[in-house]
Amino acid sequence: MKILIAGRRWAAIIAGITVAGAAAGAAAALQTDTASAGSMPVVVIDAGHGGIDAGVYGVNTAVKESDINLVIAKKLRGRFVNAGFECVMTRTTNGGLYGNTSKGFKMRDMQQRRRTIEESGADMVISIHQNTCPLPSRRGSHVFYEEGGEILAYLRVLPAGSMFPDAAGIGRVIAKRRGEGLGARVLAAGIAAARRSFGAGKIKLEAQCYAAGFYEKAGFVRRGEPFDEDGIEHVLMELET
Repeated sequence: MKILIAGRRWAAIIAGITVAGAAAGAAAALQTDTASAGSMPVVVIDAGHGGIDAGVYGVNTAVKESDINLVIAKKLRGRFVNAGFECVMTRTTNGGLYGNTSKGFKMRDMQQRRRTIEESGADMVISIHQNTCPLPSRRGSHVFYEEGGEILAYLRVLPAGSMFPDAAGIGRVIAKRRGEGLGARVLAAGIAAARRSFGAGKIKLEAQCYAAGFYEKAGFVRRGEPFDEDGIEHVLMELET
């Protein structure tokens, strides 16, 4: 399981709530729960994926990642609410947030999540996802860029044979803020990790087309024609190391 947390100053409180284990069970139909509105920080809990965007599937069970994310999100909400936090859910049903299933649904889904976070005035955002791999022997690394005790950017690195048969892979490049070079710094760290941990002579990634120029600045080159993934145009990119 992967839980991404923005707003690290509340990490100790999260840990305390998780250990305390107050019972879950708040009504799923409500978007916002609060025991004492305004007196505690606002926590947004984001259950990743939803609707036709199932995420990954259980290797042995075929259970949808989106369903698991929602179950965890609801339990986590119950613990925060019982501790007195104001809690906002990005979704409370198995449905997606994209409106309709036409092209671009993934981008619309992400935009709705962003609006929910911004409109809530969140002090902390917890986004819940799962990873899967059919081979227990596979391994990978998570790279975090941190300044002043705060995680500002993230990506993951996988060895050859995981994402790509002939190259190490980089994926899920995330930066908390734009225009500050955070993405470039975590990407440089990810490239270094691929070389150091996996002896990578070649690194590949699937970039959203609008961001291809960002990766080109780091030395990646485009390979092949753009392709659609979850309603968003992507292109394969490669770096010879």
